[in-house]
Amino acid sequence: AQASKKEADFRWTEIEQNAYDQVKALLERELMIHALVDDEPIEVFVDAFKVAIAGVIIQNGKLISSVSRTLTKAERKHHIIEWEALAIRYCKHFLHGREFTVFTDHKPL
Repeated sequence: AQASKKEADFRWTEIEQNAYDQVKALLERELMIHALVDDEPIEVFVDAFKVAIAGVIIQNGKLISSVSRTLTKAERKHHIIEWEALAIRYCKHFLHGREFTVFTDHKPL
């Protein structure tokens, strides 16, 4: 039975454990989150979709943070330029008072 069904039995077997261990090892090795360094350039990559926004903050080629969330029903009524700007705003706690460069696929922004 599938684990997504309400009445499904879920069994954690060696297969699931191996998959979990592999993902955990990749995350530990590849997605090391680093602290911001003062006076170094900051790059912010944002994207927006019909249902969600996302942003990635990079400094010197290192991941500082990644953020994402779904849009509320009210937010979904807005234009894509507002979604992209909202994604930037969602990163504000890392960016406040700092200069940064934004990369987006939405040319008017």
